[in-house]
Amino acid sequence: MYKLKINRVSDFLLSKHLDFYTNEIDKIKGLMASNPRFKWQLLEQEIDSNFKKDKSLTGANIFFDWKHDVSHNRVMLNFKL
Repeated sequence: MYKLKINRVSDFLLSKHLDFYTNEIDKIKGLMASNPRFKWQLLEQEIDSNFKKDKSLTGANIFFDWKHDVSHNRVMLNFKL
């Protein structure tokens, strides 16, 4: 009877561990299916399409706002590519 109790406890723990790892694998599958990174490709496509329309463009202004306030307090970053 004692061995039966041990098996039940170990089976329960094994089941919990398997559920945990199954959930972790499902999270990884979800990350693989959807790109978790910022969609830089959309920015590139938009810049390219605007440049095709007007070849005299020399740059692009892109604003990233973390808060939607009336007053904006943004840092100015200039990059030459």
